Amino acid sequence: MRTANYAQRDQAAQVVFYVPLWKRSGISLELFDDYWRNVHGPVCARLPGQYQYWQFHVAHNEGGIWPSIEGIDDKTPPEDQFDGIAELTFKTVEDRQTWFQASSILMDDEHNLFRKAIGYNTNPGNSITHVDGIENGTPNGVVGVEKFHVLVRKADGVSTDDFRHYLTDSLSQR
Repeated sequence: MRTANYAQRDQAAQVVFYVPLWKRSGISLELFDDYWRNVHGPVCARLPGQYQYWQFHVAHNEGGIWPSIEGIDDKTPPEDQFDGIAELTFKTVEDRQTWFQASSILMDDEHNLFRKAIGYNTNPGNSITHVDGIENGTPNGVVGVEKFHVLVRKADGVSTDDFRHYLTDSLSQR
């Protein structure tokens, strides 16, 4: 049972670079996890401009976690199931740009590890931590809690204001 919510500390991060990652073919998941954690990740974490750097080593969706809902497909094709998520937060857009300008050493290493990486940049205030039960705001290693990431996109024909109100007033209900 969660006794505290530390989400307030994440509000200093105004923009996010969020990257689902697929491991390179021909390497084991164990090698992928080890190399990302112990080689690629430390290089990333040392680049200037970041507020937070998180690595999420994820399990593939094998079903059975969520109840089935008629009309909603909860199966993800194997080719769409990624092996990790990198989440980099920045206090300002300028800080994020500083990081991108320094990241060539990191990009040069990506072919050693990733088959595919899709980066998403958010605008200020568009990535929000609603609940954070992780007491240590700068953990290094396993934190011992489950973390869920919800990526949503507004439907065509829905205004941005209506979409945001739905997210904050209905879906998340802080």
